[in-house]
Amino acid sequence: MEEPTSKITIPELARELLHLPFDQVVPSQTNPRLNLDREPFEELKKSIFANGLLQPVVVRPKGDVYEIIGGHRRFAALKELAREHPTDRRFTRIAVVVVAATDAMVPVLQLAENLNRSDLTPVEVADGVARAVASGVDPQQLADSLGWSRRTLNRCLQLAEAPAWLREYAREVRVQRRRLDAAGKTVVDAQTKRAVLDTERFPGLPATYLNELLMLYHVLKDADAIALEDRGGDGFRARAERTTRRLAMACAVSGWTLTRLRAEVKRAKDPAPHKGDAPRAEPAPVVVTSERCVVDLRRAQELSAPERAALAATLTEALARCRFKSVLITP
Repeated sequence: MEEPTSKITIPELARELLHLPFDQVVPSQTNPRLNLDREPFEELKKSIFANGLLQPVVVRPKGDVYEIIGGHRRFAALKELAREHPTDRRFTRIAVVVVAATDAMVPVLQLAENLNRSDLTPVEVADGVARAVASGVDPQQLADSLGWSRRTLNRCLQLAEAPAWLREYAREVRVQRRRLDAAGKTVVDAQTKRAVLDTERFPGLPATYLNELLMLYHVLKDADAIALEDRGGDGFRARAERTTRRLAMACAVSGWTLTRLRAEVKRAKDPAPHKGDAPRAEPAPVVVTSERCVVDLRRAQELSAPERAALAATLTEALARCRFKSVLITP
């Protein structure tokens, strides 16, 4: 996914500047940031200690206290500095800008503040977008206010609803791209485009496949939802996740190209066979390469008894013959 930014500026809503004691300021339960990376957080603390708080925390009145809209990291850094330097009068109160914001506005303002000032992960951005839409914000208006295309917003919503393993894959894609950027690679660099990730579930799954896998999961989920609801059934999310996970494994260990994966997405969108279409190939339950052996237990359990016996013999022979760097079993 592309790294979104925001064109919203929160200070336009400012009403007044106050200096409040820490016990009158509370974090928001809908803060998009899930955790604090320690290294940049320590750098923020050093900056505040040396230069003071250059940008006040943005809050709104909520009962007898003030709820943070933007500036959770600055608030946390100041609280730690207050504990570490109890006699330093600079850290007895916190500068805040009080704004008038409704419950529906808060998720949008929080997302904009974090996009402008923080290094959010794709999952944190996606969850922030989902919270804003769930609060009643029109998706197109949200995209316009953030300066995004509707496609970018839809990708965020897809990631917010994705299975846990796809969300984790998105985190690792970002880490890998940041490492390549630090090494001086550019987005259009061939090495960047072919960069692979060492994920626990899918070693060797190319980073560029994330958007296609997200699209595939949601196409399958929506198609299954319609079919199963017509029959009074459910479980469409599990079926979509299972199929997407199998195809991800095929990409990781069987060398499926991005073109082939995109063909699967196209088939999922339009499942009716066309003249000249090649038959759909299911990933094998066991894939053996020179360095890796991958076993898909769910796929293996669908085989007949003779097929399982033949598979066991093949696997036994492969294990005796090769020294694998890894043996991966997917549930």
